[in-house]
Amino acid sequence: MGWCEAAAGEPEAEAHAVLRHLVDLYSLALRLHMRDCDLEPEPVGRADDAAWRAVFERCAALPFSCYASVFDPRSVRTGAAELDMGDLADDLADIYRDLTSGLSLYRAGHRETAEWDWCVSFRNHWGRHATGALRALHCWAADEAAW
Repeated sequence: MGWCEAAAGEPEAEAHAVLRHLVDLYSLALRLHMRDCDLEPEPVGRADDAAWRAVFERCAALPFSCYASVFDPRSVRTGAAELDMGDLADDLADIYRDLTSGLSLYRAGHRETAEWDWCVSFRNHWGRHATGALRALHCWAADEAAW
């Protein structure tokens, strides 16, 4: 959450910071365990539209925003692959929103439900945003020799 709420720096440094954070988040998400929760309290602190917009605008410090993508890479087998456009700002703002939902549950003492929320949102939503952003940022760093 720190990067999303910090002042922007130089584009290259920002891109490297995002790469590191996304790799860490993805790795942590892979360690989550789906739990059956008897109670699913309503999220008490999901990021609102203004918070989402602030993160989206924070991403202007990155060296690029839009990138080419395929929504489901497995669709190549069936010939149904459709080229899509990804957006780093949208990726990062959506990830932020999904993570803050679970974080609010965790802080309210609903730890198992927070883990369940993070797991479900990772599998169904923000994991795709993270992997798209990782690939785009990796390609940028490799092509720009920005290592």
